[in-house]
Amino acid sequence: MSDSSNITTPTEKYGDNFPSATKSMIERGQDPKEMLIEFCKPSCKFWEDKLRRCEKTLKEALHSDPEHTCMYPMRDWVTCVEGCVI
Repeated sequence: MSDSSNITTPTEKYGDNFPSATKSMIERGQDPKEMLIEFCKPSCKFWEDKLRRCEKTLKEALHSDPEHTCMYPMRDWVTCVEGCVI
């Protein structure tokens, strides 16, 4: 699994006013989701690495098995990132 010792929470990164910063972005008409996604991606490094390995293997093995996809590793990575954002 991934090493979570260097992962920071939104409160650690942006201070105690993180919820209010997100709220103020919404009040200004800005969508904070992109910022939150970028913040959450490092905590899902294990799943992203698994997806990249699958994509690399897929490029090499596409001619031998056209039915092979990386749908499940992609789903796992997206679920991890979205779970952090929500």
